[in-house]
Amino acid sequence: MKVAFINKNGELELRWMWLPTFISQNYGLMQELQAAWKKAYPAGVIGAVAEHTAHVFSIKWLQERLKIKGLNHYLGAIEYVEES
Repeated sequence: MKVAFINKNGELELRWMWLPTFISQNYGLMQELQAAWKKAYPAGVIGAVAEHTAHVFSIKWLQERLKIKGLNHYLGAIEYVEES
């Protein structure tokens, strides 16, 4: 599973329910991340490769923005959760 994914409308979306509460319920932070996505992907994202890139980008951005030691490892572990 990825932290970021492409939804049915072809838009990049965050799996906010899998994030720690202090991140997912911080509306301002989510808006900042959305703005960072738009800056990084002005033409949008297409396909699984871009989705993986968005996943990595999101984790890196949150780590750099929040500066919590180990957060990147915690969020990166979501990749090993299998969707059913």
